[in-house]
Amino acid sequence: MNRAQSVVAFVSCFLVIWSLESALESLATAADLSGEAFLGQPFGVGKIELAMAPDILPTPLGVEGILIREANGRVHYPVIATPPLGGFFAGLVGSQPRATFYFLFRGDAPLEIELLTRQPMRLMLRPQSDPRRFNRLLAAWWREYAQPPGLFESKPDYPPLVAQYLRLMLAQRLGLRPPQPSSESWEVWFRKQLGLTLSSEPIRLKMMETRFFDPTALSGPADHALPDPWDNTPGSPPQVPADVQIEPIASHVPTECLYVRFGNFRNFLWLQDTLARWGGDIQNLVALRSLNYEMNQRMEQQLVLRQSALSRLFGETVVADVAIIGYDLYFHEGASFGLLFQAKNNLLFQTNLLQQRKERLAQGDVREEKLTILEQPVSYLVSDDGTVRSYYVSHGDFHLVATSRRLVERFLEASRGKQALSDSPEFRFARSLFPLDRPDTVFVYLSREFFQNLTGPAYRIETQRRIQALTDLDLVELALLAAASEGINAETIEDLVARGYLPKGFGPRSDGSFPQLEKGIVRDSLRGFRGGFTPIADLPATKISAAESRMYR
Repeated sequence: MNRAQSVVAFVSCFLVIWSLESALESLATAADLSGEAFLGQPFGVGKIELAMAPDILPTPLGVEGILIREANGRVHYPVIATPPLGGFFAGLVGSQPRATFYFLFRGDAPLEIELLTRQPMRLMLRPQSDPRRFNRLLAAWWREYAQPPGLFESKPDYPPLVAQYLRLMLAQRLGLRPPQPSSESWEVWFRKQLGLTLSSEPIRLKMMETRFFDPTALSGPADHALPDPWDNTPGSPPQVPADVQIEPIASHVPTECLYVRFGNFRNFLWLQDTLARWGGDIQNLVALRSLNYEMNQRMEQQLVLRQSALSRLFGETVVADVAIIGYDLYFHEGASFGLLFQAKNNLLFQTNLLQQRKERLAQGDVREEKLTILEQPVSYLVSDDGTVRSYYVSHGDFHLVATSRRLVERFLEASRGKQALSDSPEFRFARSLFPLDRPDTVFVYLSREFFQNLTGPAYRIETQRRIQALTDLDLVELALLAAASEGINAETIEDLVARGYLPKGFGPRSDGSFPQLEKGIVRDSLRGFRGGFTPIADLPATKISAAESRMYR
């Protein structure tokens, strides 16, 4: 045998050995990985079973870290069903636990599946036509997909609105039994919420159910007058000591506003620094999900107020007192609030504030309107998307930067002696219990008039309407994402409804407002963009539907 023949023989032997090893490896993989798929419309359904050997599971997530994908992007809505027993218990019975992956898919061509474990595992599935087995496997997929997380399962980081939408949308499209609606309606949840919450998410979950289960519940002409307030009786004035001291800034706060007073600029900085450490969001102090809504930054952006290094250094010499005032705390949607400052040095304070507004104008996308409100000049900075909505007005040493025109009007009226907080007997009595010489970092006062306004018909019904509007924006945005994930190019709301991504009968609400979709961007026709809605105080309800009237009563 010559050298060339020897080389050929060696290569042939190597290829045979390599082929045998590959075949054995394939057999081993086949023993660990199996699956089936069945054709259907609009989706087929598939299942893959995997032996969960510890050396293949990603760390640190384990089986939850395994991803499934298809070479042509045809796999949708996967869900993992892990076995009830594993680890220690599997060792006792001498078995290796298996995980089951269910998924939907489009088309009838073979599926080139890849499971992303520590070492990617591949599997070719050829869909079969078997209606009986299809229905059985679809029911198994839905049972796993529609059920909420168990007691010991980790909660997802994404908002529950996403999971809620997907379950409701897929039940509608596939003709499946929808998740059972909660025993309490969204109206019950709405009544339970006092109105001070920083997020309307729980109510929006209930409203999303209503949109799918009862599409006409939010419609109906607004042709009824506002009902009488549920509580408009004045309280009995308390006995107030004659010598009670009241801070000057309270003389410029409307009686019906919430009042959060810091007493000095140092305490105000403490709050800002605390929010910054917790991701700019008070809710992150107690949140169960790792979401950052960046409320502090959004407040600064909307009001065009930021703390520079210079202002932090000299703030104590320029600002005597600071308070947050307003009608609500709906910061996620667009709150009716403002920051009220008492200046020690009017010239320095106003120069710094106007400089910030001038710099923001130079950045573009913002315009300034010179207004006259109650014969007082007011500067109004506003952007089309509502991310900037900033009124600035001053009265003597007191300067208000607010999101709401109505709040500006009431500030000027209170400053002139009309229904100011400092004149309220209840507030003066509260100050006798919490005198000014107490070393409080923050003093919070919520008046009877504040709650009466918040729960009055005009404010309460518009609060309800804006949460309905937010729910519709959620639905449209999630529908666009769901369609895009399936490779569907939907450009109009009508198209999303026709394809089943939005509820049947999805249309205008009782006040005639509706979601608008332009170039992939969603806004409410009346209130504007998410996070920058027109404040409730500037958009109170005047005419309401019969259903809204019944609900308020």
